[in-house]
Amino acid sequence: MIGMLWATEPAPLPARTRIAFAALIVVGMMWAGFAAWALARRPLFAIDRLVAAALAVGFSVLTTIGAVAIALARSSAAGVLAAAGLGLTLVAIAATMLIRARAYRAALLARKRELQEPSDTTEGANMSTRKGLPIGPLALAMRHRGGTPGRRIAIAAVIVGLALAAGVALLLR
Repeated sequence: MIGMLWATEPAPLPARTRIAFAALIVVGMMWAGFAAWALARRPLFAIDRLVAAALAVGFSVLTTIGAVAIALARSSAAGVLAAAGLGLTLVAIAATMLIRARAYRAALLARKRELQEPSDTTEGANMSTRKGLPIGPLALAMRHRGGTPGRRIAIAAVIVGLALAAGVALLLR
C-alpha cells in the first residue's frame, strides 16, 4: 500500500519522506516474508515466536532511532522525550517478548528431549523410536486433526483471508 501511495504521488516527495516510505516498505516486506515462510512450512511455533520477537526488537529499535532523529532535527525537547519514551517502551515490550520466546522454546526442547529419552517401560521405548513430534498447539492440530492436505490449505486460507479482511477494514476505517 505504501509503495502504491508513493508511486501515485503527483510531485516528487522530499528526501526524508522517501526514506521513511522506503523504510516502511522494507519493514512490511520483512513481515510479509516471515508470514509466507511460516505458512509455507509446518511451523514449529516456538521458532516462529522467536523470529517474530527478534523482528519486533529490530524494528522497534530502528523506529525509535528514526523518531528521535526526526525530533532532534526539529529541535523539540518535548518531541525528543516523547519519541524516546515511546520508542523505549516499544523496545522493552519487544525485548520482553523475545526473552519469553527464548524461554518457551528452551522449555519445549527440554520436554521434547525428555519424551524422546528411552526409559525402562515399553511406552518409553516406543516413544523414543517415534518420529519427532511437532511443537505447538496448531502444529499438533494440523497434524492430528487436520486430515488431508486440502484441509490444511483451507485452514491456512481462512487464516490469511481473515487477516486480509481485518487489514482492509482497518484501512477503510
